[in-house]
Amino acid sequence: MDTRNKINYPVLILLFIAGEAIFFLPFVLPRIFTLTLLQVFDLSNSELGDLFSVYGLVAIGCYFLGGPVADRFKARWLLSGALIITGISGFYLASIPPKGALYGLYAFYGVSTIMLFWAAMLRATRDYGGVGNAPLAYGILDGGRGLIAALIGFVAVGLLQDVIPTDAGSITPEERKEAFQVVIYFFSSFVVLAGLAVLFALRTPPPNAAQPRFEPSQIWKAFKMPAVWRQSLIILCAYSAYRVTDAFPALAETYLNMNESAAAAFTSQLLWVRPLGAIAGGILGTSIRTSRLIVGAFAIIFLCGLLVGFGASQVSILLPFLIIIMAMAASIYALRGLYFAVMEEMEIPIAITGTVVGIASIVGFLPDVYMAKLIGVFLDDFPRKQGHQYVYLVMAGFALLGGVTALTIARRKA
Repeated sequence: MDTRNKINYPVLILLFIAGEAIFFLPFVLPRIFTLTLLQVFDLSNSELGDLFSVYGLVAIGCYFLGGPVADRFKARWLLSGALIITGISGFYLASIPPKGALYGLYAFYGVSTIMLFWAAMLRATRDYGGVGNAPLAYGILDGGRGLIAALIGFVAVGLLQDVIPTDAGSITPEERKEAFQVVIYFFSSFVVLAGLAVLFALRTPPPNAAQPRFEPSQIWKAFKMPAVWRQSLIILCAYSAYRVTDAFPALAETYLNMNESAAAAFTSQLLWVRPLGAIAGGILGTSIRTSRLIVGAFAIIFLCGLLVGFGASQVSILLPFLIIIMAMAASIYALRGLYFAVMEEMEIPIAITGTVVGIASIVGFLPDVYMAKLIGVFLDDFPRKQGHQYVYLVMAGFALLGGVTALTIARRKA
């Protein structure tokens, strides 16, 4: 049997562990513990959005640089180095530095998680996933990342709840700070250990290692491919919707009257939808074209966004609230396992995978610059329910644009 057609499952497992661990500190931590983080670091929603904007601005250049780097150097060294230095930085974060230092830290994360890690991880996934298996390989990657996020979130929320009582008003600021420091130390240690695991375990060369390596002239070749720009727009729309999941704790607080601990628990429980959505999308991708699945996922997000956007004041009963949020989350997470897998359907050469990922990511992850800031402004400057309505209407607009773009790919391949 041609080994190039086989999925290397042990390596994919290691990749999805590392692929989620690298984002624990800049993204998973504030997503699960939004309310606690804002209080401990004395930040507003808008200021938290500013931190993400700094990260996104640095990441834009790093996406482009990281693409050729991933096609030129071994993933083992790039991935392990990025994980270790990112994890070490978390011990500084645990000291609760001033706001000015946080901006510098998020700029550093833009370099460590993107230039060194991002394209290398996606290139390695395609290499070790085998020829013809892109939807399943990328579905396993993001589904596995979601599983790790859910498990770690469950443990971290438990650590926080051991200190923060149900009546959060009875805890002092110092007790809240100490509890959150324990959570940060936990995340940081996990990231460093993941880096060491990659360093020692990712030694088996991929079955596609003999294929032609990257050449500088291939950057221009990738720029000239219309398929790359269609994929870029799909990622931008899907990732804009994904960043709305950062507002789930505030949504739960507003409509279900949850306190900070309960809202964090609710958000961590929703993380279990991610592995199910991503892996289900990958499995479906073995029998249904990736572009068609993307169209369907965007359609569900569009409808859910309209439901919240035009009827948010009525979404206060637990059951309909959960149905809408779970359908939305499952579709968003399915897209994360599909929008890079579409490279195989569009017949992009494996040898320039990293470069294409870099170019597509420059456009696709622009929401890191504007989306958190936009959400923060809506939630800070408008009455809470009205602010949420605006957030989800914006999400519906991106879903419509993404679905139309994916439809152009599906029709061209029909």
